[in-house]
Amino acid sequence: MKPIVLDNKKEIAEERKISKASDLEKISDLSAQYVIDTMKSVLPKEMDAERFIRLCLITIRSSARLMSCSPQSIFLAMLKAAELKLQPSALSGMAYFVPYGNQCQLIIGYKGLMSLARRSNELINIDAKAVYQEDHFDYQFGSNPYLIHRYQGNHVGQEPTHFYAIAYFKNNNACQFEILSNEEIKYHRDQFSARGSDREDSPWRKHYDAMAKKTVLRKLCSLLPLEDVVQSTLTEEDILEAQACEQSTGISFTGTEASSRAEQLHKILTDHQPEPSHE
Repeated sequence: MKPIVLDNKKEIAEERKISKASDLEKISDLSAQYVIDTMKSVLPKEMDAERFIRLCLITIRSSARLMSCSPQSIFLAMLKAAELKLQPSALSGMAYFVPYGNQCQLIIGYKGLMSLARRSNELINIDAKAVYQEDHFDYQFGSNPYLIHRYQGNHVGQEPTHFYAIAYFKNNNACQFEILSNEEIKYHRDQFSARGSDREDSPWRKHYDAMAKKTVLRKLCSLLPLEDVVQSTLTEEDILEAQACEQSTGISFTGTEASSRAEQLHKILTDHQPEPSHE
């Protein structure tokens, strides 16, 4: 993996302003050296631990809600990002720190999800795309599956009709894909997102396509051979989102109820299949 390089001058300038020791100890409630040593023990050699920490601090300091999160949750979110070798940053889209109450949680972005899937020794590549009304789009499931997508026309201002994710395997150049209509994406958003489209800070309002691609990627990734730490992180996301959804309705819940809702979300993403063919 190549070292992460920023080309954003503002972010680089902000990085230089950070007082590493004082900021880190204030935010994490731990000694700076302990945090640095911990990150060094987890990150690969090609990722500079001190730079990784500085960029995490930039993200955290940019949000008053993140700064109000518990120091322990911030440290654990940073540690999870290090384990996954993903640099949280709104610019990269790989992963994000998201406040849930006073807890900081690492959320994988759709680009990060693709990066994690590409690490599998069994995959050549994985991708996610949006389909528009004028595109040529045809697919078939079953014993002879195929997916054909050719862009047509100008998509500016158009709303997608479908989103799909496709993975290419090294074995016999086989591929596997999953498809969700735009209506199915919106149903998932409305049913399972604690930050639905009505909220000002909702990523669905600011980054609809990216959130839609992540949704269909999650559906596909549930069938792919991913590392255990990746699968466990995605399961944690499901449970956290389920809990947040329950809280947003004002309904109290137990851990078992939250797990049940997460299982319901997982079932929708994995069990539903589109019609056998589409033209």
